[in-house]
Amino acid sequence: MSAIGFIGIGNMGLPMSANLARAGYAVRAYDVVPENAKRGEEAGCVAAGSIAGATDDGFARAGPYFDVLGADVFHTGPPGAGCATKICNNMMMGINFLCASEGLMLARRVGLDVDRFFEIVSKSSGANWPLVGYGMLPGMVEGCPAENDYRPGFSAAMMRKDLRLSQQAAQENGASTPLGAQAHALFALYCEAGYGELDVSSIVRFIGGEPSE
Repeated sequence: MSAIGFIGIGNMGLPMSANLARAGYAVRAYDVVPENAKRGEEAGCVAAGSIAGATDDGFARAGPYFDVLGADVFHTGPPGAGCATKICNNMMMGINFLCASEGLMLARRVGLDVDRFFEIVSKSSGANWPLVGYGMLPGMVEGCPAENDYRPGFSAAMMRKDLRLSQQAAQENGASTPLGAQAHALFALYCEAGYGELDVSSIVRFIGGEPSE
C-alpha cells in the first residue's frame, strides 16, 4: 500500500493515524511534541518532524485514505483552510458549551426540574450540540463524560487552546468575536483553577458554582 504523511498525532490524530496503520498503510507521522511522536511509533507509525500543505490534486489522491478515517470528508479550500475551518467551528462549540451550561444552571436555580427542562429544550429553539449530542450532566446522553466523572473526551485545556487560536485569528484578520473572547476568558480561568484535564462539559459545574473534583 501507499505511504501516508499524517500531520499532528495528539488526542485526535493518534487514533486516526493508528487506524491507517492498522489498515496496512505505511504512516509517517509528523508532530513537534516528542511524547506524541513516541506514542505514534508505538501505534505503528514512523515519526517525522516537519509538515507540508496539500493541493487540490493532493486532496483527490488522498481520497482512499480519508475513506479509512470517516464517512464525511469536505475539501474546505487551499492549504490552511482546513485549520481555519476547525478554529471557527471550535470557537462556536466553546460558546455553545457555555450557553448550555448557563441555561441548565439557571433552570436549576429558578427551581425547575433539570431533567424535564433538558427534555423540553432538546426539542426547542434552545437546543445545541453540546446539550443534545454530547451531554452536560449525568443521565442526559448515554455514555457521555458526565457519566464518568467528566473524564475526557475532549478536555477543557484543548477547548482553551482552540479558543485561544480563534482569538489570534480574529485579531490578525480584524474580526469581531466578543462571545469567542469571553468563552476563551472563562475556559482560561477554569483551566488555571486546575481543571484543564477534565472534560470540556465539566464547565457546567464551574458555571453553576459547584466544585469540580
